[in-house]
Amino acid sequence: PGFGNWVWGRTLIAAFAVAVGAMFRQSLSVLPEMFRFLPMTLLIVTAMLSCYIQFYGLLKLRLAK
Repeated sequence: PGFGNWVWGRTLIAAFAVAVGAMFRQSLSVLPEMFRFLPMTLLIVTAMLSCYIQFYGLLKLRLAK
């Protein structure tokens, strides 16, 4: 795909993320206080999972043929 299509796709993803973030911020007035830390908690869990997957791929034993 061309660079323009790639940029357009990333722009749509970013716009969607900003919209969801704005809706989440509005919902904090209704949700309990503990949900205030949910985005950072999910970010930490995602980072840990990403590191695990990358290290597993790096250290995975490959049989020599």
